[in-house]
Amino acid sequence: MVHATRGSQGVSSPGVWSHRVEPQYNPSFGGGPQYGPPPGQYPPGQPHRGVPPPGYQVPPPMPPPGPAGYTPPRRSSTGLILGLFSASLALVVVVVTLVLVTSSPATRISDLDAVHEVIEERYERHPFLGVGGFEGKHTIYVGLSLSYVSGVGELRQVSEDLVGTVWEHVPGSYEQVVTALLSWSEDSLFVEQWDTAALREQFGPRPSGLAVEEVDGRDPTLIRPGDCSAEQGYCNSLPEALLTENSRALTEYTCGLFEEGSAFPTEPFQIRNDKNPYGAKSSVTYLLSPLTDSRPDLLHVALLGKRDAFLEVTCVIDGVEENELFSRAEYEKALELVE
Repeated sequence: MVHATRGSQGVSSPGVWSHRVEPQYNPSFGGGPQYGPPPGQYPPGQPHRGVPPPGYQVPPPMPPPGPAGYTPPRRSSTGLILGLFSASLALVVVVVTLVLVTSSPATRISDLDAVHEVIEERYERHPFLGVGGFEGKHTIYVGLSLSYVSGVGELRQVSEDLVGTVWEHVPGSYEQVVTALLSWSEDSLFVEQWDTAALREQFGPRPSGLAVEEVDGRDPTLIRPGDCSAEQGYCNSLPEALLTENSRALTEYTCGLFEEGSAFPTEPFQIRNDKNPYGAKSSVTYLLSPLTDSRPDLLHVALLGKRDAFLEVTCVIDGVEENELFSRAEYEKALELVE
């Protein structure tokens, strides 16, 4: 693993990863093609027949106020008063605009839609994107697996390009960007943290006019999340099935992560809506460990919505995966199941 903040470099520990896992379409992850956990994790088991096994594919090479000097005519006193009023109103609008830009709302999960396609087209890889509060900072996370990049120098260049892309495209306010890059050729994980001061110093002011990503405005249903972006299906509200004691009970049954009375993760790292009829209806991922861990611990729940395959729970702790698939009947009787 290589862990660095801007201007510093950690120590590489080659050989941490012994398997190569290519980001791919996996129905158990939902949300369409992508979709695995952060780089370095194993995808959950595939309980459904007919799903092709993951295959490593080497990507093709990347291809390389008025005009100046204008003097208004003399006006009557009425025109002068109206002009002064208009100027004052314009000043108020400018001040309000500055306040809104300075204190913009926090970046939402749906706002990640703005950068997903840009990264995918540039690197021909599906990124793993998340946003949430970590160590008291509102953080955007970008995970990417690369097969044609090696060495700390090249990884650092990719990391800088990724955070610059986030800085240029993602609306809202955040306090840091974390990149986690997995290089197949080196079998090493490179992690960098960039706070907004470093981003501003490196890339200058953020572009003006970054608009909050539009969402569909729909309320969540039992198996579908709410407030989802149109293109990539990043959502802000959990499906109803994942807000119940039943889903928590099945998670505890599968993972054994949470002792009685301990805090269950309440802030999802990523919520996705899948439009593919053969995939999960929706999925949610929680990051359970520090962002800079070489093997991030995570909890992933996919809602398939079928009678015999309703909900799938996957947890990866210290590199060990636990996975269970539950029917609709088991979900409804979850509290009895775990007694």
